[in-house]
Amino acid sequence: MLLQCPVHKNDSLNKKNVKFSKYFNNNYHYERSVWRLLLNQFYLEQGEYPLRFGADGYLTESSLNKFSDIMENFSERIVDTIDLLSSRASGDYLTLVYETGIATTIVTLRKR
Repeated sequence: MLLQCPVHKNDSLNKKNVKFSKYFNNNYHYERSVWRLLLNQFYLEQGEYPLRFGADGYLTESSLNKFSDIMENFSERIVDTIDLLSSRASGDYLTLVYETGIATTIVTLRKR
């Protein structure tokens, strides 16, 4: 069976994030750069991704589905642009920035 997101347990954190951001971009409504920000923030807050790997060392489909649900819930912390002005005045928000040579992505999240 071909995995939708072939993450190996020996992949570096950066490589996992690249693969996950591509997968989430294809299956959910945010861009890759937004998913990279969310994945990095999730890792900072949780310390590790809750993943299970099969005997071959690759991520299992059931683990991918569970992690997808977790990240979909995590993405609900994103503040809409309409609420952006109020978010700047309060200390209850995090601003995440992802920069490439071409563009900058800024995402504001509610703190837990």
